Amino acid sequence: MLYAIFWAIFIFIATCTNDVHALLHDAKFSFTFTWTPNWQAFQFFYPINQISQFEMVSHFFLFFVFTLILADTSIRFRHTILIAVIYALFTEYLQLHFYRGAEIYDMIANLSGIFAAAIFVWLGRLILRKGKSMWNRAA
Repeated sequence: MLYAIFWAIFIFIATCTNDVHALLHDAKFSFTFTWTPNWQAFQFFYPINQISQFEMVSHFFLFFVFTLILADTSIRFRHTILIAVIYALFTEYLQLHFYRGAEIYDMIANLSGIFAAAIFVWLGRLILRKGKSMWNRAA
């Protein structure tokens, strides 16, 4: 569970820091908080060619790993998915309070990472169960 908490903190820092590139290149992060977010910074859809592939892959990866880490805890699997989805939506909302834009494409990437990890875990557990039952029949 400790890994999940650390990863959630890392996601918070990565999604709410003022300058992601300074975080990645210089390991520097800074926050500017406002109680009254700029709702105009919430972007629903904009031209698909303006989407940052790096940002999409990053969001996908962050929440894919978060879901895998949560799935390895004692939390029930459906609760794991629910926690990951709520945290993904919450961090996008939080970005508005840190002078960052919240984008529907980021949410889609977050949710895609969560559901890809959920399918990965589900298939892995299914394969392990099948292999275990085949092993027990052979013994």
